[in-house]
Amino acid sequence: MPDYCVKLDRDNKSSQRCTRCKLRCESKLAQRTFAFSDKGVPVSNNPYQNPPGANFQQELPQGMAIAALVTGILSLTLCGAFTAIPAIICGHLGVKQADNGEASGRTMALAGMIMGYVSLALTFLAIIFYIVVVFVLVGAAAAAQPGGL
Repeated sequence: MPDYCVKLDRDNKSSQRCTRCKLRCESKLAQRTFAFSDKGVPVSNNPYQNPPGANFQQELPQGMAIAALVTGILSLTLCGAFTAIPAIICGHLGVKQADNGEASGRTMALAGMIMGYVSLALTFLAIIFYIVVVFVLVGAAAAAQPGGL
């Protein structure tokens, strides 16, 4: 039997002894087990030394987050509203997947979504600006003609 507690004692963060089994608590680094053999016994507690073929945790997919980031960048640089709407949609889906633990890349999805909203707002402001400029120019041209409006 080890002379330290290998169970995570979440209630006992400051004490040196485990409140359940009264054994010495193990350090945070040694509590993490990085690889397991087939029988569930830790192969190595050292994070820098795992045998070849050890079972490592698989990365979560980041598809929606990457799509949101790419379309967000495109919406700010080239395409405007044509890629801003997909950036917003993919960003919301990516953030939702990351919050549910189905995917990673929450920050990328959030950045793409923000860039999509900014691009959409800039597109609408540009449209309003062009409409105002056209009305001002038409009004000025009409006022400059003899006989006026």
